Amino acid sequence: MKKYIVADGGGTKTKYALIDGNKNELFSLVGPGTNPVHIGEKEAVRSLTENIEKLIIQSRTEEKDIAAAALFVPVLWRRFTELNNHFSFPCSIRSDTEAAVWAALGKDDGLVVLSGTGSFVKGRNNGTELLVGGWGSAFGDEGSGYALGIAALRHAAYCYDTGSHEDELANMIKDFYKIQSLEELKALQREPDMLKAGNVAALCPLLEQAAENSCNSAVEIISGQAKTLAEQAYICAARLAFYAESPFKLALTGGVVTNNTKIRCHYISALRARFPNAVIFLSDREPIEGAKDYISAAR
Repeated sequence: MKKYIVADGGGTKTKYALIDGNKNELFSLVGPGTNPVHIGEKEAVRSLTENIEKLIIQSRTEEKDIAAAALFVPVLWRRFTELNNHFSFPCSIRSDTEAAVWAALGKDDGLVVLSGTGSFVKGRNNGTELLVGGWGSAFGDEGSGYALGIAALRHAAYCYDTGSHEDELANMIKDFYKIQSLEELKALQREPDMLKAGNVAALCPLLEQAAENSCNSAVEIISGQAKTLAEQAYICAARLAFYAESPFKLALTGGVVTNNTKIRCHYISALRARFPNAVIFLSDREPIEGAKDYISAAR
């Protein structure tokens, strides 16, 4: 039986899996993030090829037994030829958004709202697909882990500048970075890794804990980001002719909402306010599972 390779690349990590024709996982591994927006296209291609080679070697698979690979990595389609020529089997480059949609909806119509290191909303209706958001951390990714983390850091900076009381969230940020004064955050920005998207998103558990303890600033940050992402969902729904009164499927997914209960509740509440009749549910199927579904359907 022929084998297939699938990969789901994000800003924090990339998951690779070797599967058979029945979607049974034969081997898997996790490598570094491969989002070119964060690390550049050249580094993304290098990491992908190295880890696919590692997957083949560690699984003791012959390259000739691999029928195809489907790599779900954002904005990497321009490197299609380079990746495709590196291996003897064909490689298709797909958007990471497709894997998330397949994981959450399968072949059904609906919306997928993802909040992970980055964020996006993608919908499918009567054969038409539309992506809203997914612009990256520089000028997009509203409601993402990165956006939440940056908002927390800005709150800490505001506390320092105004000389106001350092609330629980501000103190948690000091503890997180092991600093005595919030002013030290200025110097920390010179550290090469501090503001990488995945490292900023790592502040989400602090927001979760502070919100659980009724810290007003944490609640306001989470609520605000939830509303901005719900607004993107509303735009996507309207353009796809899903109307607020329609009972369409709306899946919420991504590491931020899957791993943080309080944040998830705010995001569901914001979506419910926009779409009172939608069938809103948490999809805890990881995008790599959607990648498996895709390649199985495409065979």
